Amino acid sequence: MNDLTGPMNLDKAAEYLSISKGTLYNLVNKRKISFHKPNGKLLYFRREDLDAFAFRDRKIADFEACQKVEGILNKRQGGKQ
Repeated sequence: MNDLTGPMNLDKAAEYLSISKGTLYNLVNKRKISFHKPNGKLLYFRREDLDAFAFRDRKIADFEACQKVEGILNKRQGGKQ
C-alpha cells in the first residue's frame, strides 16, 4: 500500500498524477505546480498541492449550469414579489 499522507518525491508525485517525471519537472520549471525544495536539490510535493493542480479549471456539467440559472431566476422572482 502506498503511503500518500506525507511529502512525495518527484517519482511518487508523477505516479500520483499519472504523468511522466519529465512532464512534472516541466510543470515545476514553469511554476505551474506548487513544490518544496528544502535543501535546494530534491523536490517534494504535498498531496493537497497535487490535488489542487489536478482539479483546477473545473468545467461544470450542463445540469449544474441549469441548476445555477434556475437558482438565480428563482431568487430574482422571489425578490420582486
